[in-house]
Order: sequence, then C-alpha cells, then structure tokens
Amino acid sequence: MDVVRTYIQVRQVVKSRENLKRISFLAHSLGGLIARYAVGVLYTRVDDRTAGLIAGLEAISFITLATPHLGVRGNKQLPFLLGVPMLEKIAAPMAPIFVGRTGSQLFLTDGKPDRPPLLLRMTTDAEESDFM
Repeated sequence: MDVVRTYIQVRQVVKSRENLKRISFLAHSLGGLIARYAVGVLYTRVDDRTAGLIAGLEAISFITLATPHLGVRGNKQLPFLLGVPMLEKIAAPMAPIFVGRTGSQLFLTDGKPDRPPLLLRMTTDAEESDFM
C-alpha cells in the first residue's frame, strides 16, 4: 500500500491551501484501504467530547466502494478462481509473488508472531494510530 505517498499528498494539499477547513475521502477498491490507513495516521484526537481532526481539518465524509476492509480470506472471494478450493488455498501464498506486499496484506498473511496482519490492526484503535 502506498500510504506514505497518500499521507504526503494530503499534507501538501492542506499546506498549500490555507483556506481549507474540511476534508472528505472517496476511494475505490484498494484505494479505500490506502485512504483508511492514511486517515488513521493523519487523525488527531481533540478531546473525548469532540470529533478529532484529519490533517488539521474537520472530517466530513469517508466513502469507499468495493473495498475489502476485512481482507479476502475465505471461499469464493476472488471470482477468477472459480470457487475451486485448491486454487483458493494456493492463492494466499502466491499473491505476494504477483502483487507484492499488497497481496500478503489482502490475504492477511503479512502478520508476524508478535503483531497481527495490517488489515486486522486497522479494525481497532492501536497505540500507533486511531483507525475506527
């Protein structure tokens, strides 16, 4: 996921347009995961009674379309595998070969013994960022 680039781009736009007060995100497919992560990193908690800020701006909308927020683990998640169980079993270990780190993140195989996969970390708030 190219979260760093998205983070930098949002920061640059906010800095270059001082009159901005509010921000919204609209993303599709993998872009939804990238936007979700970037928003979690850009989020600043104000207090317990007030909504936080994203890149110093008031958050209005966060919309994603066809975004696999919970990954793609499970039967019949990828139509091109035709629901064939054997193909689905080998898809997870093969995905990183074809699409790199993103493949392992989508199949929830990027975790380490002491740390869950990225998409699972993104389903709850964590020390490093607020994702909910």
